[in-house]
Amino acid sequence: RSFFAAASWLLAAALAPASEIVTRTVSVEILPDGATRTRTHIEVLLSSARDVAAWSPYPIRLDENREIEDLTGSITFPDGKTRRLKRADLDTVGQVSESVVASSSAYRLIRFPDAPAGSRLTLDFTVAARPFYPAESVPLQSPLAPTTSLTVTVRGGGAGFRHQLAGSSGALTVTPVEGGVTVTGTNLPALENPSEGPALRCAGLRLSFGWGREASWEDVARWWGGLSPGFGAPAAVVDAAARELRLPGRPALEAVDAVLAYVRAHVRYVAVELGIGGWRPVEPETTLERGWGDCKALAVLAATLLRRAGIEAEAAAVAVGEGTIVDPAFPTIAAFDHVVVAVPARAAEGRG
Repeated sequence: RSFFAAASWLLAAALAPASEIVTRTVSVEILPDGATRTRTHIEVLLSSARDVAAWSPYPIRLDENREIEDLTGSITFPDGKTRRLKRADLDTVGQVSESVVASSSAYRLIRFPDAPAGSRLTLDFTVAARPFYPAESVPLQSPLAPTTSLTVTVRGGGAGFRHQLAGSSGALTVTPVEGGVTVTGTNLPALENPSEGPALRCAGLRLSFGWGREASWEDVARWWGGLSPGFGAPAAVVDAAARELRLPGRPALEAVDAVLAYVRAHVRYVAVELGIGGWRPVEPETTLERGWGDCKALAVLAATLLRRAGIEAEAAAVAVGEGTIVDPAFPTIAAFDHVVVAVPARAAEGRG
């Protein structure tokens, strides 16, 4: 599962140019049915003619549960003339790689024309979303440029609203509002390259928030467990694989090696990430019959075979991508972007 959870900022140029985000305003409305509506306003002052290349195309992440309700943009030149973006300046691309044959994820790409130093880029857009798990986050820094003025407001979370600031928050002011919070900041530096240094530091300032569910890791585990097929009686094709591997009675480490080699040899990594299918694993027999599956499918299959050998094993969600973090103080499934098979050391060593 790739999850495509990284902020759309990180699709753009890795090196921050000399441009300046004059103002950025984000307003998140949590609706009574658990959906969200996020309005974003951003103005960028270009310091050189080269800066526009870092901002164009500007990506907005979409999927079957995220859609753009409105979008306007313009570029104002130093002489005061303004050009509004046209349909030809907008494009949508699917987020599909060699290993992802189908995905709900896509990006709306906004292209700006060449512009000299002193020009100002302006974007206003609203994204409506229906998260599978009621928790989201807003990055407070950009890797593209420092931010002079920032305001992020979240409202409508009700009594169950919770929030957490990640990163050093000394430059920010946090003000509670009814059912939400407002965060303001000035002169925020550009985000460091996420590939350089510890993830918690390089992920930068981030506002995470949740609503409508219990704020605990136990609740996250229940949500994740409710999507998983579990480990019921193995189907005939799984029994046949276990017999072929002669799993019962084999030493634990030998059985682990045999199962992993079998899965690699018989199942090709391919992902179909449509809607909740990007989170929900398929049954292990389905994976074997198809001969392909994503990380969740492979982990569930391997864990099922290991259990046939009497070895404790689970499919476990982890965070491995650049810039992805799991904040222990803020339980949510959103930060996880991969699934592996987990075997306790005592079980792998045959200590029971």
